[in-house]
Amino acid sequence: MSFSKKIIAGVAAVATLAALAPAVAMAEGDAPATQQQTQNEVKIFNVMVHANGGTFTSGNNTGQAGDYMVTVQDGGSLVSALPQVQRDGYLFAGWSYDKDGKSPVVATDFVSANTVVYAQWVKKVEEAQFFNVKVNSNGGTFIDGTDAGCAGDTMVSVKKDGSLVSALPQVQRDGYLFAGWSYDKDGKSPVVATDFVSAYTEVYAQWTKQKPVVDAKQFNVTVSTNGGTIADGDHKGEAGDIQVSAAQDSVLVNALPTVTREGYTFAGWS
Repeated sequence: MSFSKKIIAGVAAVATLAALAPAVAMAEGDAPATQQQTQNEVKIFNVMVHANGGTFTSGNNTGQAGDYMVTVQDGGSLVSALPQVQRDGYLFAGWSYDKDGKSPVVATDFVSANTVVYAQWVKKVEEAQFFNVKVNSNGGTFIDGTDAGCAGDTMVSVKKDGSLVSALPQVQRDGYLFAGWSYDKDGKSPVVATDFVSAYTEVYAQWTKQKPVVDAKQFNVTVSTNGGTIADGDHKGEAGDIQVSAAQDSVLVNALPTVTREGYTFAGWS
């Protein structure tokens, strides 16, 4: 090869290297950029939320029941991402990873995979409702309660579905015998032992003119507690059958004791 051919070959080699240099530099520069992009990529996970009998009160599914999907960033707080829920007659008791509440979600739980959670509920305890009963002595006077010794009207409070007769005070009237209670002053709508209170009520004492009594007869009344226990009088604390004494023509209900039975509401006598 001549000297001139060597020069030409050398120039060509230098030109080729110069042309390849930018391409090589670009390829080497791309690798760190791609690696950095992969490292900064944020993972997002789906969380399936079951209202479990309730309805959602926040988020896109407000007012709806069933299931609701939310997305949470990897490492994000699970509790903070969950929607609000409600259920009539129940109190919200938190979230659980199972429907029966055996694996509760806690505040320190973070999301690292797709997850399913269920709302948990506890039954509300209904507050007892009470109603006022206006009691008119109708010519008599009260002998117990806050208005003992007074005439006219008094007010008592009775739990919803409570026995009306059991809540009423004792009354007396000179020259008269107590004849029970009535929803009207004239006694045309009598109160019976099986009446229960479900609204504001008014009752009136009823009276019959007392006849002169000479050596009034006394009769024994056998009282069966029928599973209950005597709560007052000489037989307090006893169960089964007892005997009480009542004068002839006296009001039977007034002679009977108060009884209680655990887990039951007294419903009157029969």
